[in-house]
Amino acid sequence: MTINESTPSHGRGSRSTGNADKSPRSNGGSRTLADRFAAGEPYALAFGGQGAPWLSSLEELARDSALEPELTDLVNEAAVTLAPVADELLVVRSVGFDPIGWMLEQDLADDDTVGSYGPSEAALTSAAVSLPGVFLTQVAALRALKLQGLDPAQTPPVKVVGHSQGLIAAESVAADGAQDANFLAVAQLVGAAAGLVGRRRGIIGAGDRAPMVSVANVEPARLQAIIAELAIDGAPERSAALAIRNGRRRVVLSGPPAQLARVQEKCEQIAAEEE
Repeated sequence: MTINESTPSHGRGSRSTGNADKSPRSNGGSRTLADRFAAGEPYALAFGGQGAPWLSSLEELARDSALEPELTDLVNEAAVTLAPVADELLVVRSVGFDPIGWMLEQDLADDDTVGSYGPSEAALTSAAVSLPGVFLTQVAALRALKLQGLDPAQTPPVKVVGHSQGLIAAESVAADGAQDANFLAVAQLVGAAAGLVGRRRGIIGAGDRAPMVSVANVEPARLQAIIAELAIDGAPERSAALAIRNGRRRVVLSGPPAQLARVQEKCEQIAAEEE
């Protein structure tokens, strides 16, 4: 088995897929992808979850497609919706949620290496911030696609799929962007709840101690038996759990970092003995 001590990357933004080679439907022409999709060539939209840096992608999409004003409006609309619980949200994310402002602060950091601007990397990758941040980036990608001539409402994809929080972006496609401000508010509530529960249960990562571990080349049933052997009696919330099955022999564990370390040590011991 192979263990990767990092939060698994689930991708970022929105991706359109299609056959880049000449096809019968493209008649061998050199039309753009948008033209080919409009002519009937099938494509899909896939949205990932957390795991990859999102602010730099959001900045690139916003600047290249001049989306800052409408993204700012979305953030402000969501803030109005969340106003009744704004104080409670600050308990979980003291930096707030101001991605457009952070983009401007990043520009200052690039121009002036003296001083510190914007939230820390730890804050940006926390669930309370990254979950709505990734969703906003996916919204920006969808709107950039429309500006490039590919409107999913006019040229529907054969499939729209989402992994984890990517399901919220899939709902955005279904609503043709009309509910994006509400979805952004929901994403902030979900992220805050995840951060709060994670803090209470001791599954917040710190340094090189992550609350998620990817394990490859192992039968999930066998790994589950190891987890059960090392579980803390009467306290499933403080034990490791097989959280995601990414393939036939690839899974993701979640739980308190100390408990994940015990599972990793046991797996390495078994691997050494069998080798």
